[in-house]
Amino acid sequence: MPEAIDSNPLDALRHDRERARHAEDPNWSLGWLATVDADGVARVRTLVLREVGEALAVFTDASSPKWRELERSGRCEVATWFPSVRRQYRLQARPRPLARDVLEAHWRNRPEGGRVLDFLHARVLRQSEPVPGRRWLRERFDAEREALADGAWERRMPANVHAFVLDVERIERLTLDDELGLHDRRRWHPGPRGWEEQTLMP
Repeated sequence: MPEAIDSNPLDALRHDRERARHAEDPNWSLGWLATVDADGVARVRTLVLREVGEALAVFTDASSPKWRELERSGRCEVATWFPSVRRQYRLQARPRPLARDVLEAHWRNRPEGGRVLDFLHARVLRQSEPVPGRRWLRERFDAEREALADGAWERRMPANVHAFVLDVERIERLTLDDELGLHDRRRWHPGPRGWEEQTLMP
């Protein structure tokens, strides 16, 4: 990796995501978001990390438990793992709501199935609520998709759609490239002159 990229951990993460994408790594666009619920119980889920300008963002729904947990705590951690380049990143961040006009522009490029679900969350049932079964869910999904086929996609994005940008405060990177297990582990945090780097004991 070029030294200029390696000195900025966010640039390094983008570089490794692109390497993973070219290697057809199934994890290249994914991350694992960790939050804490109102009872202090840790919760982790897999989601898609999207690039919005120079930042990473996560699209979600106002009815989602993760949205409520992020609003409550104001903190989260995201991990990525790219098997093709044997690198893990851990990002400690503060979530910041994405501006609605930017969100709507990105939402219009969202896959059709995701947009159908956004309308279902708004009009039928909140995300993560129990449903009678897969058949019931498929029937509601198909009915909503058919209703939207008349050009309703041109309507404004449902108000329940949200997204947050990750304002990263600390990054750790683990590179599994040593056959004896002496792996390369580093940590960065913002300093007065940019990112400051530490090498960590693996």
